[in-house]
Amino acid sequence: MNTNPENGGLAAQNLFWVLLALCVVLGLDGAFHLSDLLQQREQLDQARLAQAQNASRLAQGQQAQAKLEPISFELLQIATTNDSAKKIVQEFNIRWNPGPLASPPVAGPASPPPALSNAPPASSNLSTAK
Repeated sequence: MNTNPENGGLAAQNLFWVLLALCVVLGLDGAFHLSDLLQQREQLDQARLAQAQNASRLAQGQQAQAKLEPISFELLQIATTNDSAKKIVQEFNIRWNPGPLASPPVAGPASPPPALSNAPPASSNLSTAK
């Protein structure tokens, strides 16, 4: 057998440098991934902030729309008989475009909804065999 202590020491030194280089490369890769994750987290925080700001603007817009819909509908009804109202409707191009579930606003007092009854379900005549 060939037992040369120099070859074993040289191989151990080469293995050390290879493992050191591998650890450095993996460390750099981990650092880049961490940097990317931090950037994504910052972008998510900015998106959440923008969403919160847009939600308040959306709520304000919905409130304004809820106030303007009955007024514009009433103006359209008046425009059928009043020339001044008709001019306003034509000038501002006001139209009634109800949504898929929207209905025109009710001008009079609303009637109470019909009472709901919780009638028991119809009994079935099931016979059980004994």
